[in-house]
Amino acid sequence: MTPAAHSWLTNPRTNEPYIRLPAPHARIILTPPRTSDADAAALIPIMNDPRVVKWLGVLPYPYEPKHALEWLQASTEKAYGILRDIEAAPDRGARFSGGCPFRIVREVKEDGSDVYLGDCRLARWTFDDVLDMEEKDRLIKENEARAAGDSEIEWSFGDYLAPSHHGRGIMSAVIKILIEQWVIPSMGAKKITVSPFEGNHGSVRVFEKNGFVLEKVVDYWRTLPEYKGKDGTGIVRINILRWRK
Repeated sequence: MTPAAHSWLTNPRTNEPYIRLPAPHARIILTPPRTSDADAAALIPIMNDPRVVKWLGVLPYPYEPKHALEWLQASTEKAYGILRDIEAAPDRGARFSGGCPFRIVREVKEDGSDVYLGDCRLARWTFDDVLDMEEKDRLIKENEARAAGDSEIEWSFGDYLAPSHHGRGIMSAVIKILIEQWVIPSMGAKKITVSPFEGNHGSVRVFEKNGFVLEKVVDYWRTLPEYKGKDGTGIVRINILRWRK
């Protein structure tokens, strides 16, 4: 199987690559992360907002500037590493991508500036639904060992959006365009599994709109921010939804 030519737009002022959502969300773009003070300043209040954090897993709480800058640095390096690998091929269509660099959700303003709204990360699945730790570790190692473009790789989305933009259909459109424009043609992916927390009905609907099927609900042990439990740890229940091409 040969990948389709990798496709993105380029900002003529900054030379930054991006993907634009179609109408009615044409002001929403997806870019790689940026190591900027502006993004850090926008990220901090989102990561401290209980309407967002209660649906996320392991992260520092309270979320401080140093956490934002560390995450932006690491995620920016990873995203541009993916782009460099693509550009190093004889042509853009000669090599499957090992990931998706377009993960940061931004809203473009009238003056051409943009605002950080959220994140939609695509990574290899960590088999959160497998309770036997030895089996889980075996599956993770097997999944990680597969070469880019292997259709047997199990992928997963993790996402959040600023509460100011909840309920507008933005994340549903983000997942849709990423699957259609990147996951299938650029990565050769055919398997995606996601695990939103039980009670996160909005996230479940986002994925169901994009062809994911709710398979089961399982217990999962996870370290949580302090406000979620007395000692910061506990059992949570997660929905397991799967997409297959």
